[in-house]
This record gives sequence, structure tokens and C-alpha cells, in this order.
Amino acid sequence: MLTLKKEVLRIAKIEEMAPQHCKTLSELIYKKTNKKISITTLKRVYGFATSKHQISSYTTSVLQEFSQVT
Repeated sequence: MLTLKKEVLRIAKIEEMAPQHCKTLSELIYKKTNKKISITTLKRVYGFATSKHQISSYTTSVLQEFSQVT
């Protein structure tokens, strides 16, 4: 997952992830994939919000599609 997260940031041209980037990243993901990942979900993925659960397979799949990593 760490490699996928880094690849997503590389594709999005975000050098260092910060909470304020989650909105932009969410919009970029939607534009490229036509699938939504919420800002809050992205905050959880990148460790800016706590989560009691693992990242869903949907979220992982959309991130993979965005970054074209399989």
C-alpha cells in the first residue's frame, strides 16, 4: 500500500502530502476514473484521520486505477 500511495502522489504531482491536498486529490481521482473517494477517506489513507477499519477494497481499487498500478 505504501508504494501505491506514493505512486498516487507522484501522478497527482503532490510532493509532500498534507491534509489540505485531500480535496484536490479527490477531484483529480474523480476526473481520471469517474469514481469518487471522499476527502475523509483520503485523510484516513494518508494518516491524517483515524480509522478503526482497514482501507476498503473499493478505495484500493480506485487508487490503483488512478495510478495504473496493478
